[in-house]
Amino acid sequence: MSPEKFARERLGLWDEALSDVVAIAPANWLACADEASSFEGRGVFAVAVSRDGQSSAIAAAGLRFDGLPHIELVAEGRGTDWVVARCAELKKHRPLTWVLDKRTAAAALLPDLKAAGIVPREMSTNDCGQACSSLQSAVRDGAVRHLGDEVLAAAVAGAQRRDIGDGLWAWSAKTSEVDIVTLVAATNALWGLSVTPKPRPLVAYR
Repeated sequence: MSPEKFARERLGLWDEALSDVVAIAPANWLACADEASSFEGRGVFAVAVSRDGQSSAIAAAGLRFDGLPHIELVAEGRGTDWVVARCAELKKHRPLTWVLDKRTAAAALLPDLKAAGIVPREMSTNDCGQACSSLQSAVRDGAVRHLGDEVLAAAVAGAQRRDIGDGLWAWSAKTSEVDIVTLVAATNALWGLSVTPKPRPLVAYR
């Protein structure tokens, strides 16, 4: 179902109330969907784990042919036992970098990730606040694309936010109506893309 229908049928949120309780309007999120979208070249991967460690997600972000950023859910599942092995498989794509919020349950994966040759960029509180605001602005302005994934759409529709100071906010897993681990991963991947230098194409000179 569409994000708007999900919000109404599953979360009890009606159109006139959505703008007051969600950071990203489901209609705006839907408008950024493109089932044929993909990014070119190397991307950024983000790992996220829920507060209780019961679910995890890996998301990717990269630039499309038209210069717009593209975000997508790569993997999601119960628990954390599968995460490091899946990340090791994804190394074949030669990610520009990995990102991970060091203040969350995902930090427990750091030793095993590093043992697998993956050293994520560890996000600070300010980084997370900037990441959330950046995704909100990009969706509002239609300046990002995604595949219309239903799991991610449900997370967007049910996600709540919390103030973290200095005018910044972050996703609130505690007060959200649904599991938002996929949204957190996608948000962080997009932030990672924005702060990671892009490799310049090789140019041959004669």
